[in-house]
Amino acid sequence: MVLDDNESPYRAIAVLARNYCATLNTAVDQTAIDLLPVEASLLDLYVAATRLPQVTTIPAYNRKTANPKHVPVSQQEWQALYSQLGDRLPFNEYRDSFDPLSATDREFTYSSLADDLADIWRDMAKGLRRLDSGVPAGVVWWEWRFSFYTHWGAHAAGALRAVYHFRRSEQ
Repeated sequence: MVLDDNESPYRAIAVLARNYCATLNTAVDQTAIDLLPVEASLLDLYVAATRLPQVTTIPAYNRKTANPKHVPVSQQEWQALYSQLGDRLPFNEYRDSFDPLSATDREFTYSSLADDLADIWRDMAKGLRRLDSGVPAGVVWWEWRFSFYTHWGAHAAGALRAVYHFRRSEQ
């Protein structure tokens, strides 16, 4: 797909990324995090990402020569959010499997909800900062779609599943 007038799925994910980041930034100001708004904003973001069409042509852009005036997401910012989430979430660690479709992989791993949420925040905040600094939107949209299938989508799916089971156990 070449980005042209059919940009609404991409514009929608930018709005939802802002909402997700704002939701987490607000959540860590609470003594205990209410999972409902976090779950809702993450689910909206996840659904929007699944609807992104494949981008086959992106605007010409060279990171080395473009030198956009954006502020990257630092490890310190991520660490601060991760720590605050870990301190305030009603649970953090959960069991997961690395590949749930594998018939031979029967081992479980332990995952961190704080890590999942903070990693997604970092991927979204990075893209938003790049958009705000003038990086071509097509470049950011391509990165968001690519990183959904290679990184943050798995974090989102794991987090949503864990939150679902937590909320179910509270009923």
